[in-house]
Amino acid sequence: MKKQPSKPKGRFYPLLKFDLKMKLSLLLFFVSFIALQANDTYSQETKVTLNLNDVSVSQFLDEVESSTKFRFVYKLADIDLNRTISIAANKEPINTILNQVFSTTKTKYNIIRKRIYLTEKNNLPIATTNAVENVTSNIQASISGVIVDADGIPLPGANILEKGTSNGTQADFDGNFSITPSREKPTLVISYIGYVTQEVVVANQTTIKVAMAEDAAALDEVVVVGYGSQRVKDVTGSVVQVTAKDFAKGANTNAFQLLQGKASGVQISQSSSAPGGAVEIKVRGLNSVNGGNGVLVVVDGLPNGNVDALSPDDIESIQILKDASASAIYGSRAANGVVLITTKQGSRSGLKVSYNTYVGIQNAAKRIDMLNGEQYMETLNALDFESDPANATDPAYTPLYTDEQIASIGNGFNWQDQILRGGVMQNHQLSLSGGNEKATYYASLNYYDAKGVLRNTGENRYNARINVNVTPTDKLKINFNLNANRTLTDLMPLGTNSISGSVAAALLFDPTLDAQLDAQGRYKLNPFIQVENPEAIMQGFDQNRERNEIIGNAKIEYEIFDGFKMNLNLGGRISGTKFDSYENRWTQAGIGAKGLGLVRNNDNSYGIAEYLLSYEKEVGNHNFKVLGGVTYEKFINREVEATAEGFLSDVNGSDFFGAANPERYATETERFEPTLRSYLGRATYAYKDKYLLTASFRADGTSKFSEKNKTAVFPSASLGWQIGSEPFMEKQELFDNLKLRIGYGEIGNQAINNFETISTFIPGANAVLGGQVLTGAIPSRIPNNNLLWETTKEINLGLDFALLDYKLSGSIEYYVRNTSDQLFQRPVPTSTGFSSFRENFGNVRNKGFDISLSSKNITNDNFSWESDLTFSTLDNEVTEVPDFVGGEVTGGGGYAFAGDFWVVKEGEPMAAFYGYQIDGIYSTQEQVDAANAIFTDGSARAGLGYPIVRDVNGDDKIDPSDRVVLGKPFADYTFGLNNRFKYKNLTLDVYVLGVQGIEAFNNLIAESFYPIDPDRNKLSEYYLNRWTPENINAQYPSMVEPGNYQDGRKVNKWTIQDASFVRIKNITLGYDFPMKALGLQSANFYVSLENFFTFSDFDGFDPDANSAGSQSSSARSQRGTFGDYPLAKTVRIGARFTL
Repeated sequence: MKKQPSKPKGRFYPLLKFDLKMKLSLLLFFVSFIALQANDTYSQETKVTLNLNDVSVSQFLDEVESSTKFRFVYKLADIDLNRTISIAANKEPINTILNQVFSTTKTKYNIIRKRIYLTEKNNLPIATTNAVENVTSNIQASISGVIVDADGIPLPGANILEKGTSNGTQADFDGNFSITPSREKPTLVISYIGYVTQEVVVANQTTIKVAMAEDAAALDEVVVVGYGSQRVKDVTGSVVQVTAKDFAKGANTNAFQLLQGKASGVQISQSSSAPGGAVEIKVRGLNSVNGGNGVLVVVDGLPNGNVDALSPDDIESIQILKDASASAIYGSRAANGVVLITTKQGSRSGLKVSYNTYVGIQNAAKRIDMLNGEQYMETLNALDFESDPANATDPAYTPLYTDEQIASIGNGFNWQDQILRGGVMQNHQLSLSGGNEKATYYASLNYYDAKGVLRNTGENRYNARINVNVTPTDKLKINFNLNANRTLTDLMPLGTNSISGSVAAALLFDPTLDAQLDAQGRYKLNPFIQVENPEAIMQGFDQNRERNEIIGNAKIEYEIFDGFKMNLNLGGRISGTKFDSYENRWTQAGIGAKGLGLVRNNDNSYGIAEYLLSYEKEVGNHNFKVLGGVTYEKFINREVEATAEGFLSDVNGSDFFGAANPERYATETERFEPTLRSYLGRATYAYKDKYLLTASFRADGTSKFSEKNKTAVFPSASLGWQIGSEPFMEKQELFDNLKLRIGYGEIGNQAINNFETISTFIPGANAVLGGQVLTGAIPSRIPNNNLLWETTKEINLGLDFALLDYKLSGSIEYYVRNTSDQLFQRPVPTSTGFSSFRENFGNVRNKGFDISLSSKNITNDNFSWESDLTFSTLDNEVTEVPDFVGGEVTGGGGYAFAGDFWVVKEGEPMAAFYGYQIDGIYSTQEQVDAANAIFTDGSARAGLGYPIVRDVNGDDKIDPSDRVVLGKPFADYTFGLNNRFKYKNLTLDVYVLGVQGIEAFNNLIAESFYPIDPDRNKLSEYYLNRWTPENINAQYPSMVEPGNYQDGRKVNKWTIQDASFVRIKNITLGYDFPMKALGLQSANFYVSLENFFTFSDFDGFDPDANSAGSQSSSARSQRGTFGDYPLAKTVRIGARFTL
């Protein structure tokens, strides 16, 4: 059994159109795949033909191995290799031949897949999964041995525990161990992730060798699926599990970063590279126009988890529930996917102490090529000269700067160098774990400190965690998890969507001025430029954020009778965030206001109570499992904000509002307490472990909606077929595993603002009564008690496979996801006192492929090479937009003079970039005259060097109706490729990330074209290649007429830029030291390079940055960039020790 020429907007690239970056990425994959094929040339035959006369057993074994794919595992003492035999076989089964050779000897055999284990009868020199024999003898002082896999490769870190005690140890890097038993005839319990746990009874032996068998290629491994777990082979939904050994390498400070390139259909990006900057995660695209698009995070069974509160070193595994059939059990919060995080727990192998540490040095990965001082002066001279044609014939015309002034300025002052620096980061993690058969524990302390590459930015984070598991009886299990964290962050305004921040100012400020004070003791300003001196911003702002949080939960499991269990989960979170900002008199705004202060305190608490009942029963070939329960969650949020101006002094900043002008002091408070009550259930059924069914439902009731729509039910069902277990698959040897899955589910989105369904009031409309002014309030919105949940319906088809003796494994999935009842603002007559109110209407569809591949390219005693590839496509389309909004919804992200730059429009991608198509540049007067003759209203704004704006609808005028879709804020396809090379004790990991077919609005380009403030600095490329009378074939237009870039015309083919990229994100070289030399269980040293190589045409610090929105924000605020925090490249040196 073996197994279009152009790019329309809103669709993924045709597969036959390759750009350079795509060729590079595909080349990396095909090299891996070709290597895999080259190393898998063993015979697939299971019948053996031999004709051997008077040969030794050793020669017989060699002949079998050379003519088949079977491999022998044995101990020299257990087999007589010199014994002479003769054998003739014609296409005989291997067991028939082995019976002839060993039936009359002390040697017996056991076949596990392609491995043949030869052992001495009544002895156990090698333990296997299918056969473990007792060996009787006298008690010995100590037992030593080695733990290997079926290929004889050592398994470092394997756990060895003397059964019934807390006496245990771990195998070192070479798989060796030594343990002193505490009783006669000890039973050693040997375990390793992904392998079948073995129990070996040892008596008279002082050394043993244990060969661990893979746990059916991890098919019997348990994966968390929400409110329980399932064997991997029983999973019918789209679930991805990433364990600690597979986490992305690098200086990961956020749990989401561990998933980069590890899960197909999951896009990870960082909206800011600042220390503590938000990390975005999107699962299978964007679903909601106005609601949130953030995933639900569940940490150790506690929903609404805060990934920023976790130390990545504390995480054991992460599961992503991608499709609706898998995530529907989380109901109204699962529309954008669910991420389940499991933290590390204790082990029964005795005390283990681990210490992880690293130090990193960071620098900005890129500098933006702006005009230097000399070019800047020449630019202003040229723009001034070109602004009036009469200057060409005016003998009295004098340029702004003389040749001598230009020559003297040289390169001028580099403002990027002024605000950026070399950053230093360090991380220290100390953990202790251990336990016995009754109780285990895991405890850790973590300290992280980072000084950002932008001056005055940084973060300190402290984490403490303790997890305890207690098993008082065979029926009762108790689990406690407690985590406390404190984060202190130093911030700076960046100018991500304006010109007022530090980074934006450094790019746009006058390079002929420096950071020194002038004669009046002020930072220098260009009077013709509306941009603050960057150094004044650096000195003028003091912004800090402090977050403290305690999270904990307790879980009790009691088995009432065989298979029937009760689970109780009680948990909660208390957090407080304080944000302080003070702008002193160094800035222009600070001078005018005499200091600007802001303090915002946000206190949150959250509680959850879950009660679950489950029952599991196996009857013959039938396996049933049912789960039912009820949950109750309550949130309390209280926010207080105070602002003040007119401070007597800058000395105390925002710490002393009493020094502010009381007439310029304002406060605002907010409090809300939403609740969520839910009922849930799930049933699974398996027949012969081949035919699988899973069905679930969740009924959610939330206080965010009115009584009529307060509750919604979200069902799901999925089927699985283990094709590889069918009788017709028995004789084939290509596939080791083959499973088909199909699932359907409905999930919701309740991510709307609180109080949307009721009338709310704000202060205003004060009245005079009896000569006194009375404070009044006015309605702030029109209520709509008909609002209901956004609902996502998804169908998912998947194929899981493993072949070539598990050398290649993976999955292929296709999904279609439709989200209905989108929330829009319906316009209303102005006579109502409002402009609009919220209503459900509109649909969005996502569809695509998710592909995951893992290959073992080379495996031998000294060298191995493994590869992991993830590949995802995404096609997003708005399928319905209400007529009452004119068939489209537009908006912008606050960028100066950009106007609306995104659109939600039927037949187009959601939040697509919306602007004007440019057909070239007016290069001749004939072109200008012809345009003015057509566009008599002057809307073409034709002139030499000006852009030719396309009249899309042909009505002889240029207006907003001529706008077209120019791009979209999410990729056509993404991929991640990780290669791991291991030679003896050396390990090399190389991770490549690719994002293709994605665009971003680059306001820095728009600013380079925008000439209202001609003294602003500009991107070199766009100025030096602009149109001039001497350069009529220029790539970019003239920069003289400001009207060409207002009224939304800044959004065009130049400013909507391709943000595709291929990045070698991480290169890590590690070395495992021999533990015996150091007296440790394990010791690893490594050095890594992060973000050193990026291939992209994007004109910004980072094509992956998104300064316009965060992972939980709506689709409307995606993929804008301007004064982003620069991407940092990092050299990191680290070590991991285990005692």
